Amino acid sequence: MIELLRIRDLALIGMSCPKLAELHVPGLRIGDEGLAWLARGCNTALRSLDLARCAGVTGLGLAAVADECPNLEVLNLGGCLGLGD
Repeated sequence: MIELLRIRDLALIGMSCPKLAELHVPGLRIGDEGLAWLARGCNTALRSLDLARCAGVTGLGLAAVADECPNLEVLNLGGCLGLGD
C-alpha cells in the first residue's frame, strides 16, 4: 500500500485528471504543497475529498483547497492531527 504521495504525484493527478470529482486518500502522508497542486489541477470538478487520518495537512493546504475548489461539497478531515482548533 502507498503511504506517501509525493508532491509530483499529486501534481500529476491534478494535471492528468482535471475532471476528477472524488478522491479518497485516507491515511496517507500528504503535505500542503502537494494538496495545493492537486487542488489547482482538479479545481472546479472536485466535489468530494477524503483526507481522513492524512499526516501533513495543515490550514495552508486547506486554504488552497478552499480557494481552488469552489464546488467541493464533501471534505473528510477526521483524524488529521496537523489541524488546529
